[in-house]
Amino acid sequence: MTPTETPSPTCTPPNTTETFSRIFSRLALPRLRQWELYRAIYDLEQEGLLDAAECYRTTRVINELVKPPTPPPPPIHVLYSKESPTISPDEVVQLCMHPLDRPKTGLSIRLNRITESLVAKRSPTPAIATEGRAMLFIREHTDIPVPDVHLIFSMGCMFYYVADYISGGDLQYQWSTLDADSRQSVLRQTEHYLKELRSLLPPGDTPGPLDGGMCRCRWFSEDGAGPFASHQDLVDWWNSLLPAERRHHTNAGDGQFTTDYSLVFTHGDFVPRNFVLHDGTLWVVDWEQSGWYPEYVEYALIARDMGAVDYATPADWKEAVLAFFPDYSREYRLLCDTSNLARRWYTREEPSAIVARSVEKLKASSTTRDEDTEDSS
Repeated sequence: MTPTETPSPTCTPPNTTETFSRIFSRLALPRLRQWELYRAIYDLEQEGLLDAAECYRTTRVINELVKPPTPPPPPIHVLYSKESPTISPDEVVQLCMHPLDRPKTGLSIRLNRITESLVAKRSPTPAIATEGRAMLFIREHTDIPVPDVHLIFSMGCMFYYVADYISGGDLQYQWSTLDADSRQSVLRQTEHYLKELRSLLPPGDTPGPLDGGMCRCRWFSEDGAGPFASHQDLVDWWNSLLPAERRHHTNAGDGQFTTDYSLVFTHGDFVPRNFVLHDGTLWVVDWEQSGWYPEYVEYALIARDMGAVDYATPADWKEAVLAFFPDYSREYRLLCDTSNLARRWYTREEPSAIVARSVEKLKASSTTRDEDTEDSS
């Protein structure tokens, strides 16, 4: 270059120390904010003091510096474990993120097959832990085929249980393919399981799950209900949901629930999609809604179940199984008459339609009360 030539305006990239010195000299703040650092880099680039490559490298360094630290994993609390567990809670959590598949058993979307021989079920509600305990209880007190539970634990707000994987499709898919002898075998097993369940009596007078938590099934709304201190409390709650003409019926036995029936152990979703048929043996799964309930509840749940639009409960199976019970049609009608609280979970109406109808009922009720007040005055 000759003395008369003008030097190129491009700058020589400074080292990292010089770069940060220039950036921080622009900022006199006790606590630097990320966007202010980026603005300082931009200004230096516009002034020709940093080239594009140095801006890129500096931005990456800042991103690493301001990146929040990774929080520690939530603590794990083991609620039950076999004496020689085949898998640890940490392994279960990792495997649930990349399961082998989801078994085609009913409509369960929280069930993951994590190894060739194990499945894990998880949920943010303690009902999963209750389900695991119920399966252990049934294996101990009956000969109903139930998958063996290996592990029950919680991690933060999530609950898990791990059990044996039972191969075979669920009965709801297989029922139409079975011959007459196979169907009779399935029904005989079903009848035997119902007798065993109904022979189990609670240690006291408290309805609900084994752990005494909230009652969860079709007749307790989407969020559950309770817990109830006694059978009478449960009956009173159901009666409070009946239409007004039944709540004030002169003969309570004709139009209300009573405590005349025993509390028995109830599966809570005793339908074909929760049966796995394996080599002729009927295995029962999905005990999440099980507990101690009046003896007519299982009957009512089966009678009410229709499956899904493309996954219907076989009508002939339902008719055959309901014949194993005494006639609880009166109690079934009462449960169906409990107010929208018990029915709203399963309605196919749009939520806005439900709300609108509820508002209209409230307005009508308010108008009636106002008229009664005027008449009394």
